[in-house]
Amino acid sequence: MVVAFDGDQIAGGVLGYIATVENETHGYQRGWADSVFTRRPWRRRGLAGALLGHCLVVLRERGMTSAQLDVDTENPADALTLYVRHRFESDRASSEWQKALRA
Repeated sequence: MVVAFDGDQIAGGVLGYIATVENETHGYQRGWADSVFTRRPWRRRGLAGALLGHCLVVLRERGMTSAQLDVDTENPADALTLYVRHRFESDRASSEWQKALRA
């Protein structure tokens, strides 16, 4: 995990991890750069991009040859733009379904 602080306040972070079993099962060296977040007071300052970039460097230093993340393409903070800027490409799309449960 990469976390940025401003004094004693957490400004943002990225959960980077390596799913070793998944990599062994599929025969690749892929790291995850998931759950990228920047708290509102620190948005639009380049922090998320810097955190994501640092996470990708760490994954590469640990032997990963690719990185993956999940994104809500309708994210109101326009997260998709950040990932495209870092040259992530869409691999597949999925949808989320909901159903209200009545008592």
